[in-house]
Amino acid sequence: MIRRTLPLLASSLLLVACIATSDAVTDATSDAITDATSDAITDARLDVTGDVASDVTGDVASDAITDATADATADATPDTGPPPRADLAWPPDTEGPYRTGYRSLSVTYQPAGVPEPRTFKLALWYPTTDTEGPDAIYLGIFADDGAIADASLAPPAVGTTYPLHVHSHGHLGYAGASPSLFHHFASHGWVVAAPEHTGNTTLDAKVERPTSMFFLRSFDVSAALDALRDLPATDPLAGHLDTEHVIMSGHSFGGYTTFASVGAAFDMPSIEAGCAQDKGPGGACTAAEIEVFRQGTRDPRVVAAIPMAAGNRAMFGDAGYSHVAVPILMMTGDADTSVPDATEGDPIFAALAGKDVTRVSIAGGCHQVFGIGGCADIADADGFAIVSTYALAFARARLLGDTSVSAILDGSAPVSPAATLTHAAAE
Repeated sequence: MIRRTLPLLASSLLLVACIATSDAVTDATSDAITDATSDAITDARLDVTGDVASDVTGDVASDAITDATADATADATPDTGPPPRADLAWPPDTEGPYRTGYRSLSVTYQPAGVPEPRTFKLALWYPTTDTEGPDAIYLGIFADDGAIADASLAPPAVGTTYPLHVHSHGHLGYAGASPSLFHHFASHGWVVAAPEHTGNTTLDAKVERPTSMFFLRSFDVSAALDALRDLPATDPLAGHLDTEHVIMSGHSFGGYTTFASVGAAFDMPSIEAGCAQDKGPGGACTAAEIEVFRQGTRDPRVVAAIPMAAGNRAMFGDAGYSHVAVPILMMTGDADTSVPDATEGDPIFAALAGKDVTRVSIAGGCHQVFGIGGCADIADADGFAIVSTYALAFARARLLGDTSVSAILDGSAPVSPAATLTHAAAE
C-alpha cells in the first residue's frame, strides 16, 4: 500500500501546483496581452496613411499582435526554474516506491603499495519493479529476503542517471552487512555499491589484518567507482551512473575507511615510529606501504560522507581529522561497546570542530544498529529507521540539492526521541 500511495500523493501535489501555476500565468498573460496588443495596433495604424493604411493595417496589426502576444506571454510567465525532482517528493522516512534488486560483479585492479593485483566482489543494490524472485545471498551463507537476486533494473526516477551511494563494510564483515540501509536507498531510486573487501571479510576470521588493509579498503572504493564508470555497453547501468559525485558511508572499520577516503590525514610520525619496530598498523610495514600513508587515500569523487561507528582514531590522530574535505553526517550509538563514545566517537567529533559536520547519536544504539541489528536497548525497526532516514535525507541534501529535508537535518523535525543531533562546534 505504501508503494502505491506515495506516488499517487506526489502526483496529486504536483497536479495542484500545476493548476495553481496555470491560473496565475493565464491571468497575468491575459492582462499583459490586452495592453500590449492595444498599444501595438495603435502604433501600427499611426505608421501608415491613406489608402495604404487601409490595405496594410490588417497585416501590420496582425504581425504586431503576434509579436506583442509572444513578448507579453514571455514577460508574464514566471521563471520557476527546472521542474522539481519526482523522487524528492517521496518522504525520506518511509519506503520508496521501488523494490530492491541485487547483483554483483568482479573487479580486478593494481593498487599502489602492494606488488600484486587485487580482486574483489562488488555488490550492487538497485531499484526494480519486479515483485518476486529468488532472495539475494551474501557470502553464499546469508539470505536477504528484502532483495531480489538478478532483478530487472527500473528506469531512473529522474532523467537518465541514478544517484550513487558507495558503502564500506566493517572489519570481518561482508558487503551486504547493512541491508536495511541499502533497501531504503534502492527503494528511493538509488544505486548502492559495496566492495567486499578481500582478506577482511567474515570468511577471513583467522587471517591477521595486514598493514596494507588500512589503505587497500579505500583503494577498493576508488576501484569500484572506476569499474562502474567503465561498465561495458551491454550492462544496463552503463552510462547511467554519475561516478564523479557520490555519497559514501561506512560502518566501523568501514567508517574509518570513509574518513580515509574523504581526506583525513594519517598520523605519519606515529605510523613511521611503529613501523620502525615492526609495530605498524598491521605489524611489519614496507617502504611502499609507508609512502601510501604519506600520500593519503582521498578520492575527490566522494562529495559527502556518512561514517557510522567509526573506529581506529589513532591512525589519524586528532590533527588528521582537520583535513577532512567534505560535509559529514557522523553516526554513533551510546551503547556501542565495540567502538565506545568515550574513546572514539566523542574525541573524533571534537577533532572535527569547524567542519561541516552533524552528529546523530542513537540512544540504546549498539555497534550493529548500523548493520545487522540485535541491540538490547532499541528495537531493530526503530534503530534502522533512524539510520536510514537521516542517511537518505543527508544524501538527498548534499547530492541532489534537496531543501525539503532541512528540518530533519537541523533537528527541528525530530525523527525519533532516541536520536540526538549535534552540530560541530565552530573553531
